[in-house]
Amino acid sequence: MSNRFTYPVVRVLVLCQPAERARLAAEMGLAKPDENVEVAEPFQVHRVIDGTAHKFLLRFVHRVEDARQALRREYYNVMVVDAAGSDCAAPSTSLVHELFTVVRNDRTIDPPWRWDRTVVLLPDSECRVAMAFEMGRLGVGSYQLRPSDPDAFFEGLWRVVERRIQVGKIALCLAGGGVEGLIFEMGVLQALDVALDGRGVLDFDIYCGISAGAILAATLVNGVPPDEFSRAFQRDSTAVAPVDQSVIFDFDFKEYLSRLGHFVYGLSRLKKGPAGAMSLYLRSVPVGFFAGVGIEKHIRKELSRAGRTSDFRQLDKELYIGATDQDSWEHIVFGDKGWDDVPIHEAVRASMALSPFYSPKWIRGRWFVDGSFTRTSELDVAVSKGATLVIIADPLVPIRSTVSGYVKAKGGVFSSIQGLKALVHTRFSEGMGRALEQYPAVDFFVFKPEQDDMRLMSGSPLKYHYRMEIERIAFQRTLERLFEEFPRYHGEWQRHGLILNYDRIEQELTKLKR
Repeated sequence: MSNRFTYPVVRVLVLCQPAERARLAAEMGLAKPDENVEVAEPFQVHRVIDGTAHKFLLRFVHRVEDARQALRREYYNVMVVDAAGSDCAAPSTSLVHELFTVVRNDRTIDPPWRWDRTVVLLPDSECRVAMAFEMGRLGVGSYQLRPSDPDAFFEGLWRVVERRIQVGKIALCLAGGGVEGLIFEMGVLQALDVALDGRGVLDFDIYCGISAGAILAATLVNGVPPDEFSRAFQRDSTAVAPVDQSVIFDFDFKEYLSRLGHFVYGLSRLKKGPAGAMSLYLRSVPVGFFAGVGIEKHIRKELSRAGRTSDFRQLDKELYIGATDQDSWEHIVFGDKGWDDVPIHEAVRASMALSPFYSPKWIRGRWFVDGSFTRTSELDVAVSKGATLVIIADPLVPIRSTVSGYVKAKGGVFSSIQGLKALVHTRFSEGMGRALEQYPAVDFFVFKPEQDDMRLMSGSPLKYHYRMEIERIAFQRTLERLFEEFPRYHGEWQRHGLILNYDRIEQELTKLKR
């Protein structure tokens, strides 16, 4: 599926030195060359390009800080930076480089500004080659030489915008994070359902899940709303059977007995020496505390209801579930070609086999464990299947404490989980940076816990009783983010057919604060 979307107004942010504004405005055709007056902003310009009329709205700023604030508050299709007055002997000190440094380090601009949507104005002099090389290194989308005639200027802007006209599918990628991560994702999805006008999270095209996220993705693609899944945890849903601790935490007695038998047999043949005893003890530790059979049976039963299916091939929409081969550490995507005949409930069970909490899952002569060991999110899979908007929920964020010894004092399980979260989160951050560069026409939006929320979710993934508070916080934080950054989200999402309802978001937040 591929469509074309053209913004009715192309919004342009122009960063230039104050002394250059009048001259630059004249070159753009916004004022006469000899006109030495301030023209009220924003500038509205109509241009016909390739036989089609386009409307441009330009706003000028003169400081890097002003540009940074504008990018945080508003939506812009393209940004123009005037580097014509930069020092030719030191192109890395240009206004572009300063802006790049400031904006790149600003974590509050999320998602970060895409530099391929930036047009740089260079001087028509000998240093233009060196400066163009520097701009290419920074990854800017295009450059023009000054002075430029108005037709060439606006056509250049349109060429940058035009790269993002073609839009495809909408994908939802849900990461792992144990029971708490699953509940966090339910809060995020319920907030999106409230915020979106005319569509909801059940109307997306692609659903990807890993570990706990695989459970939620499998139910969403089968038409189960996130609020119904939430009610199942409270034993108050008519669409989903109750989910209680007996479903999630079923001790793997078979594994325990097997290891106990191995230990007894090994003890009878044990040679003297501490090394042999230690080796026997380590080999006798169960590979999983819980069997995961309860979760698998629950999902299989739910997907056997009328109108649902546990067959990837019978779904109306696309579902992809990631798992890890425990022996080869190959990442397998169930639902993709060659693996779409595996029942969905088995794929979910394999994806959530987080060792040492859940035992591995046997499929096709291979043992599978949690997909988070090899990937955090299936965003590359989503893009390869034609997604141009990828919404990601990632609860796997480690807590950061300024108190030395905070993690150590929590014990071994807490320390291990925090270490795993740190590894997974670092890998995800690096992968996201690569994806932003590799897929310039794809929009990525990540919803993850804030620093204060991480303390609530920082313990063992086996916690169960904090569910309502986590869901409430995730719901409220997501709505607050959409409300505070409404222009940017609305601007980015509308080209994909998602419309945010500002009034509804505000009303819901008002109710939450009462």
